[in-house]
Amino acid sequence: MKYVSLLFLIGFFSASCLGQVYKPKKRKKDYFGGAQDYRSLRNFGFQGQIGPTYTFTRFANPNQTLEDGIGRTKYQLNPDGNIGAHIDLGMAHFILKKPKYKFIPRINYIDYGIGFKFFRGQENLEIQTLDNSGNVLKTSSAEEKKFQLGYASARVSAHNLIYFKGGHLFLDNALGFHGDYQVMNGDQSASEIGLEQKYSPKLRIQMHYDLGFGIRLKRGSYLIPGVQIPIAGLTPFAQESIHWFSSKYFPALFKIKWIYLFEKKGNGCTNNGTDEDRKRNEEYMQNK
Repeated sequence: MKYVSLLFLIGFFSASCLGQVYKPKKRKKDYFGGAQDYRSLRNFGFQGQIGPTYTFTRFANPNQTLEDGIGRTKYQLNPDGNIGAHIDLGMAHFILKKPKYKFIPRINYIDYGIGFKFFRGQENLEIQTLDNSGNVLKTSSAEEKKFQLGYASARVSAHNLIYFKGGHLFLDNALGFHGDYQVMNGDQSASEIGLEQKYSPKLRIQMHYDLGFGIRLKRGSYLIPGVQIPIAGLTPFAQESIHWFSSKYFPALFKIKWIYLFEKKGNGCTNNGTDEDRKRNEEYMQNK
């Protein structure tokens, strides 16, 4: 995974050089709007994301063969991933100021949230009885185990945006950190044939990579379908996958994120002044 992590880091830091950055035509605050909408928007707002999860497993399943003097028995573990779900709610803060030095990649916005992740998976053990010549005499399934794990999660991510022509579509790259704490315990039953088993600890802190394709719906409203994967384990160190039973499961989050920037009250064409201004206006109207 260290080579995958390095690849994502290189891609993230070179993103600002390869993409076309959307440039505001007038003032900085026009970055969040067009000519037909006169609302004055803040550079921060709500972000929410929801979608399925999936636990990927290894492509090749190794065999283990034991001999008892009469014949041989071959064991094969077959882990399978299953679909789960996740939700994340929090805030997004856009950064209008460009970095001082050009070699530093621009961070367009930072978002963070708290949420819940639900992962599922299973492990099947296939047993083949062989004769002395290696011919299969019998095939049976000895163990079939399933797990369901739930995590309370907290996350923060820094995003770099690459805008396409027109400024309404963009590529969203992000690096960030998340901490997951297990609140739903999965099955930890022992193996019937004594296979070595390993289970991930309740607390997992990881670095993640996030890739999305964004659509600017209107001023201050963005829809971003994407995917998030862990690229470096901090706690436990160098452990990105979930260890359960005798197998590893690599978690991926598929999501749709919505960002909605808050509106400034009392500014623009709908400015009604302060409370003191309104009182003075009412007094003026009454004495008129």
